Amino acid sequence: MLERRGIYRRFWDVTAESVSRTCPAECRQQWLEVCEYIKDMDYNLSVGKGLMLIGPVGTMKTTMAVAVLRDLIEREPNQGYFIPMVSLLDQLNEERDSRSHILEDRIRHTRLLVLDDLGAEYDHAWVAAKIDSIVTERYNRMKSTIVTSNLRRDEIRDRYQMRIFDRLKSTNKLITFAGKSLRRPV
Repeated sequence: MLERRGIYRRFWDVTAESVSRTCPAECRQQWLEVCEYIKDMDYNLSVGKGLMLIGPVGTMKTTMAVAVLRDLIEREPNQGYFIPMVSLLDQLNEERDSRSHILEDRIRHTRLLVLDDLGAEYDHAWVAAKIDSIVTERYNRMKSTIVTSNLRRDEIRDRYQMRIFDRLKSTNKLITFAGKSLRRPV
C-alpha cells in the first residue's frame, strides 16, 4: 500500500509517533510546527493549505513530510502521494512519450502531494513549464502540497517563475530548518 503512495522502504517505519519519539533537539521546534499541521489536517486539506519545508540536507524535512502523508494514508488509504522531483520529471517525460497520463492525473488530483527536493531536478524550459502547470493546477483546485527543498526561500523565488513562488507562499506554511546533516556514516 505504501509503495502505491510513493513511500518506499526507507520510510516504511516513519509515522508521526515515530518522529515524535526520535526527533533530535535540533529539529524539535520544526516538528512541533508540523504537528500543528497534522492536528488540523482535515481543515488544512479542505482549504488547500500545505507546507514548505526548506533548509540544508539531512535535517529531517523529508522524514517529517512523510510522517504527515502517513497520517493521511492511515485515515484515507487511497489519498496522498509522495514523489522526489527528479523521479517526477523522469516519469512525466516517459509518460509524454507513451501518451499515458496516469501519474500526471494522480499528482494533479490527489488530496495531498509531497514534492520532495524541489530544486534537485535538472534545469530545462520543459521542466519549469511542467512544475508551473502542476503548482498552478493544484493551487486552482485548492489541493494541498508539501514541498521540501534544500534551496533557500530567495533561491526558490529566483529559480522559478514568480507566480509559482507566490502561489506556494500564499498556500503553504513555511518552516525553515538549519544546521548540519543529521545523517551518520555507516
